[in-house]
Amino acid sequence: MQLLPDFSNVATLFSNAPTRPFTQLAGIVFRAKTILKNMPEEQINLAFEVLDKELVTHFESLRAYAIDELQVKFESDPETYQYFFRWDGGTFANGRWLFRNELDTELDIETAENSSWVDALKEIIEDRDSWLNAPEESRSRDNCTWQEFENSELFAVLSLGLVACSVIPENQDEYPKGQSIAATCALEAMDAVCYAEQCREIEWIKQFHAKQLLETSNSQLAKLQEVTEEISSKLVSEQAEHERLKRAERSAQMNSIRHQPTKEARDLVIKDWEANFRSFPSAEQAGVHYSDWLAEKSMGYLVKGQQEFFKPRAVAEWIRQHAKVKNIKFR
Repeated sequence: MQLLPDFSNVATLFSNAPTRPFTQLAGIVFRAKTILKNMPEEQINLAFEVLDKELVTHFESLRAYAIDELQVKFESDPETYQYFFRWDGGTFANGRWLFRNELDTELDIETAENSSWVDALKEIIEDRDSWLNAPEESRSRDNCTWQEFENSELFAVLSLGLVACSVIPENQDEYPKGQSIAATCALEAMDAVCYAEQCREIEWIKQFHAKQLLETSNSQLAKLQEVTEEISSKLVSEQAEHERLKRAERSAQMNSIRHQPTKEARDLVIKDWEANFRSFPSAEQAGVHYSDWLAEKSMGYLVKGQQEFFKPRAVAEWIRQHAKVKNIKFR
């Protein structure tokens, strides 16, 4: 699996900054190149490869963790468990339960398609820093390439990758396609280069005070280090709070948009069922009826770009919960 485009698309940007489909892309490339001006192309290529690998691993890990949580949550509920998982056809000794891939949207997790790659890289770097601060004997050698790059360089490289995503022609079989996705990539590229510049400022401050510490007398070392740590801590705290508020707002927006079709369908079903609930002896029978009823109205939700309709089981659960609230008994 590959998220970022081929590196050749990024290398082209160094000699030919784009002005289409958005004129601001040239400015983003210039700012990213300024940060990477002392970095050889081979190192940029390596950083690009590491970024793509880590982004893929990050999103795959989120999905695997969500699936593991489902298995634990519903292991004592066979009906719900079999809704999410299917048996692979093997024997009791060698078979296993597999997650139904068509239900990915019900995992309610961040994916490469619905979330920010900039935010994903921030989480990846936090994990990297935890690894770097761990005892040497407990480190895995898999992450050794991270030591070669500054945070500012990683975000600048990601910014170039997102610019490349934005300018890939729509007539090619490459990601992304469509003006809307191109605009999203351009905005993400701007976010990445802004964060790269913030990281560079922090790196400069640390380098400056490190140099000052070397040049001052021993009597001043403690005071200078205290000032350095205070400035660094303040910058990190301000960034953390900004990112927390940003993630919370984005998460709320994503959840509202994701669940809107389901809410509208549920409200429509409940309204009609309340007026005709005596016609249905059970929630299951009502679920079958209203599942077809919604399908006739072409009301459903998208799964990987394909239209799906609400299953009778899900609709029956809406009705059962509402009946309990209204104290309505089935015959």
